Amino acid sequence: MASASAGELAGQRVVVVDNLGNHDVAVALDRMAAASARICYLTPFLYPAPNVGTIHLDGLLRRLHMAGAELHPSTEFVELRAGMVVARHLHSGAQINHRADLVVAGIASRPLLTLAPILDDLRIPYQVAGDAVAARTALHAFREGANAVLRLETQILGDPNRRRRR
Repeated sequence: MASASAGELAGQRVVVVDNLGNHDVAVALDRMAAASARICYLTPFLYPAPNVGTIHLDGLLRRLHMAGAELHPSTEFVELRAGMVVARHLHSGAQINHRADLVVAGIASRPLLTLAPILDDLRIPYQVAGDAVAARTALHAFREGANAVLRLETQILGDPNRRRRR
C-alpha cells in the first residue's frame, strides 16, 4: 500500500489474497475501499478477517459491501497468469478468475529455520511451532508452543507417566 496513492487506486481492480486475517490486512482493505478501488478479496478462512475483533469486523464488512467489494471466503489463490488471478473455492472446487491491475498479498513471511540443520547435525531434538509452521492466532500459537514443549519433554525425558515421582 505504501507505493500506491489513493488517487492511483481509484477504479483499479485490486485482488487481495488474505492468508493472515489480521488487523494489518483489514486496515489495508479499508484504505483501498476508501480510495474507490474495485476489490476482489480472497481468503482461505470461513469469513473475512477472522483475527480482527467483532466490532471492527462488523464495520469493515459494512464498508466493503458499500464499496462493492467481492468477498470470497474459503477460497485459495492458485496462480497469477497474464493479469488474471486464478483462485479455487476450497469446498466446491469452483474456479474463480478475476482480472487484476494490482495484487495485494497478506501472507506470512517465510520462517527462519537456519538453526534446524545445525540441531540435526548435533542430534538435538527441536520442534517447529507457531507462525513458523503457518499463520496462527495468538491463542493457537501459544497452544501449539506448549504442545511442542510437551512433545520435546517426552522425547528427551521419556513418558511422564512412566517416570518415577521424586
